[in-house]
Amino acid sequence: MNNRLALVRSLIVLAFVVFVLVVLLPTIIQQVTPRTLTTVTCFVGSEKDDFLKNPEVVRLLADRYGLEVSYSRVGSIEQAFIDSSQVDCLWPSNTSALEIYRSQHQQDFDSGGISYETIFNSPIVLFSWTPLVQALVDQGLFVVQPEGYTTVDTTRLIELLTRTPKPTWAEVGVDELFGSFNVITSDPARSNSGNMFYGLFANMLAGGQVASLEAMRENLPALRAYYESQGYMEESSGILFERFVNTGMGAHPIIANYESLLIEFIVQHREQMDAVLSQIHIIYPTPTVWSSHPLIARTDAGRKLLEALRDERLQQIAWEQHGFRSGLLGIENDPSILSLTGIPAEITSVIPLPRAEGIIEMLDFLRQP
Repeated sequence: MNNRLALVRSLIVLAFVVFVLVVLLPTIIQQVTPRTLTTVTCFVGSEKDDFLKNPEVVRLLADRYGLEVSYSRVGSIEQAFIDSSQVDCLWPSNTSALEIYRSQHQQDFDSGGISYETIFNSPIVLFSWTPLVQALVDQGLFVVQPEGYTTVDTTRLIELLTRTPKPTWAEVGVDELFGSFNVITSDPARSNSGNMFYGLFANMLAGGQVASLEAMRENLPALRAYYESQGYMEESSGILFERFVNTGMGAHPIIANYESLLIEFIVQHREQMDAVLSQIHIIYPTPTVWSSHPLIARTDAGRKLLEALRDERLQQIAWEQHGFRSGLLGIENDPSILSLTGIPAEITSVIPLPRAEGIIEMLDFLRQP
């Protein structure tokens, strides 16, 4: 009896040892052994900085795909012209940058050596302050839609910005502000959000159609006049938004920027959400332009990141925590998840940007001393 009991005990111990060796040991080894990650080097627009720093994004890229991203913040337009031979990918914020870059590397695109896909989208919107928005709603420039979000007729907006002389704030119903009616942008020669607003501006000057190269050339003086009237301009969309929030209505009455920036700011400052939303409003130009975020993969490592960013959870984080609408088919973005008002489920009034040659000609003209 004692021998039989001893045998049973031995078998139980043996089974436990086998279980540890077969099931638990590999997991323990995996946990204590540092995983070798592939480092992906990339030029990235500043607006995606917080997304790439998000701890859950970092963990998912490492755990699911064995990747870590080492990136430099470079403006989208600069990415189109900078030497990219030492990086795995570029991640600008508009298709113009992609088109310019492709024109310089057409053979690599044609051979499949360079590939790309639009990962995120974000519309260009206006941000402004409650007293000013209410005054411009009363004047009929801004319109609150039945669904609760606010719009502005882009043609009428551009007409005010190009009128000579420019109307004062008082003339458009805002007595609290000094000077002329204006929309502040980042520097279009260096920053994507500014560049895209100028592209939208050019379309409206072309009669609400996509500006041809001929139309762009015809309207360059009007674009230059608006550009020169701005004075100092921030080099980054993110910095412009920070200045807007920190300095208030007097310094930055209305700015043009990415929709995603306010969503991201509110998510990061949940305790201030009610106060922020009572002061700051999004106004959707009709039409607007999409800021598309194509990832341009130059190497195998870049293509691995491109594949990883299709991950459904990463796309969910991008919308719910950073305000980026998905650029992929089949993924929907529900504003109700954000617990925010004034954000439409879909952006339906959109006009394409002018082609790259028109954008390049505009930038060359604006850069002239």
